[in-house]
Amino acid sequence: MKQVRAFLALDAPAELRAKVGWIRDRYLNWSREQGREENRSLRWSAGRNLHLTVQFIGDVGWTEAVRIALDYSKRISRRKSGPFNVVYKGFDCFDRVLFMKLYEGEEQLQRLQDEFRRTLSTGGVAYDSKSFKGHLTLARSRRSLRRGDTRKIVRGFLPELSFSSRAEKLTLYESRLGPKGPTYLPIKEFYLD
Repeated sequence: MKQVRAFLALDAPAELRAKVGWIRDRYLNWSREQGREENRSLRWSAGRNLHLTVQFIGDVGWTEAVRIALDYSKRISRRKSGPFNVVYKGFDCFDRVLFMKLYEGEEQLQRLQDEFRRTLSTGGVAYDSKSFKGHLTLARSRRSLRRGDTRKIVRGFLPELSFSSRAEKLTLYESRLGPKGPTYLPIKEFYLD
């Protein structure tokens, strides 16, 4: 049986992906000018892959992933709250990840994660039970980043950036890992209207 590495996510809108591309380019130019080590240690997320992970599942069988999608589709269709605003504002880091912070929309995303976890539990599917911490991963480092490191990096090249968008759908993805980074393939989209 085919196994897939699956997760539920809120995609970053095209305008935000473009801004992150601008940030990456500005950072790389600044880093080269400064002769900074971070230039070699940060691997930036591909624009097409930018998303906020609502729930990581891990490896499941393809049939199970399709069943999860159908079950969650039924559950989410009964949900009546509809689309909502999401605001990303500011930058931070944890472990080896540089990210934009989720400033608004965390409550709604937490509820969507709870509903998804109920779907997984009902189907007997194990999942990552870490508490929800909404963020948009911009880059990963080969070494651990400390908050002080990030403040130095951010102060050097990033303006205070805030971005607002409308969360209208979630996507269940299959993640295929490869030498040039992951490729995300949609399994099912869930509209929030």
